[in-house]
Amino acid sequence: FPQAPLDAELLNQIYPLHPMTIELLEEVRDRFSQSRGIIEFTVNQLNGNTQKQLSGFIEQPWGSLLTPDYIVDHFADLFEIQPEFLPIAQQLFPYYRKQISQLLKTEKLQQLAWKLLKLLILVYITPGRQQLSASQAAYWLLFKVTRIDPDKNLHIVKKVLNTLADDGRFVIQQN
Repeated sequence: FPQAPLDAELLNQIYPLHPMTIELLEEVRDRFSQSRGIIEFTVNQLNGNTQKQLSGFIEQPWGSLLTPDYIVDHFADLFEIQPEFLPIAQQLFPYYRKQISQLLKTEKLQQLAWKLLKLLILVYITPGRQQLSASQAAYWLLFKVTRIDPDKNLHIVKKVLNTLADDGRFVIQQN
């Protein structure tokens, strides 16, 4: 991602956390319990949590990043109980659990779709954010299928987002 708007120095300081993960955590912290803020998220994600059956991210191969989509996973239980999130928990998640394999045929594309849906949820619940572009999604996930042609990575992200908007539900494409 030669065009990625990443601060390499900051990334080096907080690795394996993606800088956008910290930024979005800060933006959504008031939407969730104050006791489950940035520190709790970071400690659980990096070290793991046996009660949540979560293995430590620190064990991931070098180069793996703790990207913003993990925020939705971390707070998944709150989506089930907070009234403002019930439509996400009771409609969006069940719909895509049933339909994702029909919309996208390969497991890798399905995994990417879930990551993109989680980013879209974050944007939706973040005050002041209105939309997510394909290039933002690619940079936030640093999704790569190839190092040779970075444009191909963005093309695949766009393709999956278009599929979610055109053939799925709850995702709207704006120009």
